[in-house]
Amino acid sequence: MKRISRFFPPAAVGRAAAERHYTNVHSPFARRLLRDHGERVVTYATNRADLQYSLSGRFEEEPTAWRFVLLEVDDDLPDATGYLPEWVQPLLWTDHAKCIERMDAWEVDAQTVVDRRCGQTTSAKYLFLYGAGSPVEAEARRSHYLAEHVPQLAELMSTAFGARLYTSNVVLREAETSDDFGPGASYTGTYRATPGLLAIDELHFDNAEWGADLLGSAAGIALLRDSVLGRVEGYQVHEVIGVDKREPQ
Repeated sequence: MKRISRFFPPAAVGRAAAERHYTNVHSPFARRLLRDHGERVVTYATNRADLQYSLSGRFEEEPTAWRFVLLEVDDDLPDATGYLPEWVQPLLWTDHAKCIERMDAWEVDAQTVVDRRCGQTTSAKYLFLYGAGSPVEAEARRSHYLAEHVPQLAELMSTAFGARLYTSNVVLREAETSDDFGPGASYTGTYRATPGLLAIDELHFDNAEWGADLLGSAAGIALLRDSVLGRVEGYQVHEVIGVDKREPQ
């Protein structure tokens, strides 16, 4: 099971102080925790949002989001926090007061749509988020995403110079959060009745210049900025692989 979460720095702490604590303390602790004690965790990566997709179709705005975490975990977890040892959860939630609040976490159905990699070991990465809309709209939006958006974006990614990997992540369910350790700073272990997000696209390019060429092109703008799914939230991110326990292929 793949899980993608998004979170923000605490308002009372500020972005700069939260960045220092997250980079120097929290993330190194999490890496070693999941490597040494995360028996149910296969991969763990962090994505720092550096720039946001603007009205002009370029990545030039200060990002609204701050961090994303991508996890691959066992499919048979007992609940939404089953990948974390019980003994460490209070430690993590308490530490979140120094660097994390307003968490969202989605379990997703991940599909590799386009894979043109041929030995690359680095890439420029982008995330695009699509809202689920109201309960009345949700099914129609999901149908449009799968039947129209994904094939059109796949066609662009299949032919654009330097485009390497397109992964579509359709949201299945969303973890419920608690305010016990700060605003949305911990998980209850249960799930929300309905998720607020429809899907997340992950796009990889050889470098940011080739990514900007495609995503800022007329075709890219028509599909993303002017999407039928409404205002799309897009980010250029810096990815760090924290843990990867998969066997070499």
